Amino acid sequence: MSDARRQLRRIETALRLHDRGKVNWAYAHYLKILERDPFVLQILCNTAGIEIERGAYAKAEARYRLALEYYPESPVAVSGLCLCLHHRHAPQEARAVSAALLERAPDDPQAYYTHAMTLSRDGDTQTALRVVDEGLRHCAPHQKRNKPRTDLLKARGLLRIAEGDYAGGFRDRAYFALFGHAEATATYPLDLAAFQGKTVLIHPEEGNGDGVALGRFIQPFAESGARLSVACRPAMRRMMESLSDIADLVPEPKTYDGYDHVLPPIALPHILGTKPGTLPAPMTLAIPADSLARGAAFAAPYADRLKVGFCWSGSTGYADNAHRSARLDPFLKLAQTAGTQFFSLYKGPLLTDLFSHAQRDRVIDTSSDDRDYADAAGTIAAMDLVITTDTCVAHIAGSLGTETWLLLHRAPYYYYPRHQEDRTIWYPSMRLFRQDKAGDWDTVFAAVQAALTERSAKHG
Repeated sequence: MSDARRQLRRIETALRLHDRGKVNWAYAHYLKILERDPFVLQILCNTAGIEIERGAYAKAEARYRLALEYYPESPVAVSGLCLCLHHRHAPQEARAVSAALLERAPDDPQAYYTHAMTLSRDGDTQTALRVVDEGLRHCAPHQKRNKPRTDLLKARGLLRIAEGDYAGGFRDRAYFALFGHAEATATYPLDLAAFQGKTVLIHPEEGNGDGVALGRFIQPFAESGARLSVACRPAMRRMMESLSDIADLVPEPKTYDGYDHVLPPIALPHILGTKPGTLPAPMTLAIPADSLARGAAFAAPYADRLKVGFCWSGSTGYADNAHRSARLDPFLKLAQTAGTQFFSLYKGPLLTDLFSHAQRDRVIDTSSDDRDYADAAGTIAAMDLVITTDTCVAHIAGSLGTETWLLLHRAPYYYYPRHQEDRTIWYPSMRLFRQDKAGDWDTVFAAVQAALTERSAKHG
């Protein structure tokens, strides 16, 4: 077998492993491929993407720069490089890089998407919207369902909602979800009465936090008289039992036969005609008795202290996790505040950072043995206060009505638009602490420390 043929087989094997979720094996194969040929674009970008997931941004940046030396018009490489630049707090360079791509490829919708997302990460929502609109105008009618166009729809949807345009934003975001889900209903009626007697499946949102946030629309939608089923991931099932009176809770199905409509949750506010002034209250979460008792047991020895649950990171598999997450150290510094007891609500691979930390004894780990999100909710219900970055923990705490302080990066998700300052209409019990400059967590934690000192004194 020739060397070229062997290399091709290595590439096919690596890509197949990656598609199957065997990321570590795929990464090892990618490195071997790059040893023999360091300029394979897809392999360079896939390798860098894995390194971003692992927090190795310097390595990823070097790979993206190498890719762009040989493929200067690659939107994937430019997008990845911009992500790395934002991580090291160089938003102006990121804007210049993405703008240069758009100049070189003015007819490529993906170039518009990359530049718009770069602007959005820097908090420039209005300019990002103009770029997205221009990109959509460049898409021919026959391109309506291709990936670059649907990516632009997603971007415009998120940006519109953040600007308060719920009608247009939820429509765009829902259409993206429909086109991105092979079994979803391509179109759906906007008249709630049209669902009377129809079988409808609501399939899970991309993120579990989004599933909690958007669960508030299921009850009003159920008033249509539809025969409703809600697909639940195992980790969410017990917490979603509150919906069992109005819907059948089912596992994610292997086939979608037998349903008149298959809808993403984000389609529901579009169908309901939701506006900022008509946003439903957060959904009621079910917390089983054993999960409540477990949370109460953690809190019981500290009745005289302000009990603070905290979470410093979301899922490391999310591409923007490094932007929305903070380091553990400043949380452990907060844990020194007089009159407080801190409880870790984080569950995931970064627990090793907590367990190996010299200040580990300042906090109590509650979540490493969580069976599911219902256990996490039981612990959150026992807290006086939750301090967290933008994670599923924030959505659970907000839905429970627990006092929650949410620490936000420069360009947060649409639930927390900048014009709402330190509050959000999505969760009345939530107070927002925002970055004014990309990557500036120091100012955020200084404000949190001052507020926590005052809050603890009042508790005592």
